[in-house]
Amino acid sequence: MITVFPADVTRRRITWLLVVILGALVAGAVLLATYIYQTARPPVFSAAPPVATDRFVRSLYSAGGVDLSLPNDVAVAANGDLYVADTGNARIVVFDRAGKFLRQFGGIVSPTSIAVGPDRVYIIDSAMKRLVIYSLDGKLDKQVTFKEEAPIGVSYTALRPREGRVVVTTKSGVAIGDIDGNFSFAWIHWGSAPTQMDNPALALLTFSDEATSTLYVCDTLNYRVQALTGIETSPTVKWVYGAPLPPAEALRSAGASRKFGLPSGMALLGDGELVVVDGLSSELVVLNARTGAYERTISGMGSADGQLYFPLGVAAGRGEIFVADKYNDRITVLRAAASPKPAPKPRATSRFNPLWLLIVPGLLIAGALVRLLLIRRPRYTLDADFIEALADDPDAGALLITLRRVQIPLQIEPLALRSLPAGLRLISCVAAEASVAAFCDKDPELDELAAAALVVAARGRVRDYFLVGDERARTLAQETRCQVITPEDFLEQAGNTDTHKEDADAGSDDS
Repeated sequence: MITVFPADVTRRRITWLLVVILGALVAGAVLLATYIYQTARPPVFSAAPPVATDRFVRSLYSAGGVDLSLPNDVAVAANGDLYVADTGNARIVVFDRAGKFLRQFGGIVSPTSIAVGPDRVYIIDSAMKRLVIYSLDGKLDKQVTFKEEAPIGVSYTALRPREGRVVVTTKSGVAIGDIDGNFSFAWIHWGSAPTQMDNPALALLTFSDEATSTLYVCDTLNYRVQALTGIETSPTVKWVYGAPLPPAEALRSAGASRKFGLPSGMALLGDGELVVVDGLSSELVVLNARTGAYERTISGMGSADGQLYFPLGVAAGRGEIFVADKYNDRITVLRAAASPKPAPKPRATSRFNPLWLLIVPGLLIAGALVRLLLIRRPRYTLDADFIEALADDPDAGALLITLRRVQIPLQIEPLALRSLPAGLRLISCVAAEASVAAFCDKDPELDELAAAALVVAARGRVRDYFLVGDERARTLAQETRCQVITPEDFLEQAGNTDTHKEDADAGSDDS
């Protein structure tokens, strides 16, 4: 016979309460992971459906037996060779027009931006805050250190044969120098007003003649591209695409008013177009270089051929676009013009929603709460013979106190008050005479007090107990839903409890 005491019920409740707390912690962890996941994903902005597969040419994954790692930028030389800033491997890699590896050179701690002139390679080493100039075959020529503001991006524009301009961007503006890296002009104006800049990733200088120039600025943290004229005299805005965003809204804002997720690079195409890398949205935005009007979107987020994943740099040449596909660890080559075949219709793609993970802890919490609510203390009903059998046993009295409260028929209340421990709460219940008589009719030799106790016990549920000493009442107790406990069973339980206490006391004395 296994008897359930209030202490057991308390332990059960504590156990299920801990299950509820554990479920809540799991649910909280899932919600936190979901928030981080949703925040880290690039926002989706309104644009034409991106198409990549009809433009894909090839991808470059490795050079010299070493895989590319986090390439940040790419540049195209006049002869078609491709120069890659392989940032993760701290090297510059050179491919030919067909994508065949030619050579590599190092000596740069963190190459993050690259440009190629007629006989020189210009590299931004962001870790060392300097512009490094190499020959085309990888021999160090010159280093230019920027003390006040670290350089961010570099570009080269030809003016005449063997003469051009090198443009370096910093946090607050641009510096313009000659082909040898001698800088004679700077426009440093940090801010978000027209002609001002905030961490521009790149600036491209173009000339319609020696006196007229246009500077295209990839104004990264102002989330826009500016076209400025007269940069070396009195800069004015020719056009602007995009607009600054408050920092608090930069990761959440979306819609028609926001043109870029985060512009991070750009290149001029041969037909009067400007292609801008939107790193956060993982796509290419093509603008009209003369007016700044939006024309189309190329590619989209993913790792399949022609797709991009947080790209940074871009270059163009000979009808192709070369993208430094940073987190795909590759260079993706796309056609500048779409192929004649019809573009495939965009298909809806399902994306796993981490909120589905809340189903498991949610069910766990709901089940535990239901179980916790269903746990109740069992009721104990005593008859007169049981009380008399235990009246003189101190161990039984101590165990009775742990029951906290018991039910008795009103008829035996005086006996219970005299015989039961003072700390035990008594609930006296009225036993209807008709019900008592019904039990007596079933067994004429049944004592009326025992019959009254049977009436009270019969009101109980399956998990309730009838502590009965009358033998005839035990037989009839089978008709009730209570579990029967005899004085002998109870005394045995009391003895076991006392033995456990003595063993515990002995153990504490030994220690």
